[in-house]
Amino acid sequence: MEALSTFREATGMRLISLKQAVIGTFRALKENRSVLLVADRVVGRGSMGIELPFASGIRPIPTGPATFAIRSGAPTIIGHDVRATKPPGVAAAVRPEPPTADDSAAARATRTRRLTGR
Repeated sequence: MEALSTFREATGMRLISLKQAVIGTFRALKENRSVLLVADRVVGRGSMGIELPFASGIRPIPTGPATFAIRSGAPTIIGHDVRATKPPGVAAAVRPEPPTADDSAAARATRTRRLTGR
């Protein structure tokens, strides 16, 4: 983890530890920094996920990034990293999501599921 952190910091990125995730992420947003939340797998005991179609099956997809985006009100950009086989290389498809204003619990649950499924 230290080597990854050193490499990323050399390119201007900062890793926020899981222990400092909420406080560190809110601090980064307050400092007007961009925050990337990786949501490729459910991590840790007690972590929440929604079963959704992914790859060739149904997989638990973490709800944390969607929940955080909705509760913080931060503008959210959903991105997918797509590996291309022909021609060789990696392409990224990015789909912007506008922030939403409805703060009811029912609306949050619906938005969390929709954002997680993107």
